[in-house]
Amino acid sequence: MMLCCRVIPISVAALFCRPELKSLDPFFMLDEASVSPPTGFPDHPHRGRGIIHSEIPAGPGAQKGLQLWVNLSSKDKMVEPNYQELLSEDIKKAEKDGVKVKIIAGESMGIKSPVYTRTPTMFLDFTLSPGAQMHQPIPESWNSFVYVLDGEGVFGSMAEIEQAFQDYRFCKNGFEMAKHWRSQ
Repeated sequence: MMLCCRVIPISVAALFCRPELKSLDPFFMLDEASVSPPTGFPDHPHRGRGIIHSEIPAGPGAQKGLQLWVNLSSKDKMVEPNYQELLSEDIKKAEKDGVKVKIIAGESMGIKSPVYTRTPTMFLDFTLSPGAQMHQPIPESWNSFVYVLDGEGVFGSMAEIEQAFQDYRFCKNGFEMAKHWRSQ
């Protein structure tokens, strides 16, 4: 991928986009970016029948964001493209017991996003107060991940965390490819 900069460098961290992570299908890339005007990504297309679009900050100062790339099934790769704009003020929000969520795609706390995703997807932005807990139902057949922007979190009970370490150690229950993973 080529990054196009106009004046000031753009900071983009490709958080995952490696072939070893193919077991995260339908997710194949997550970028965290920091962009300040007048930089950005001028008009460019994406594969298939992608819409030509630009990604230029709308406001002053550094704009931070995440960009999640979701794979389409082979039957949908050449469908007519569709564009949906979701302004910050249009993002559905919910709050309960010290947990705030912005529902960008999918559903949480009984609130659904207006965003249509051809590949069923949840994109949720949680903010938890110290000590707050959240259980987000996810369909059993789906892959999922959590990306912590600020702070830290514990995911699952101690028994579940210990089981995950054992699964990783013995390359089972989703960690079958772990013995081949190498940091770069």
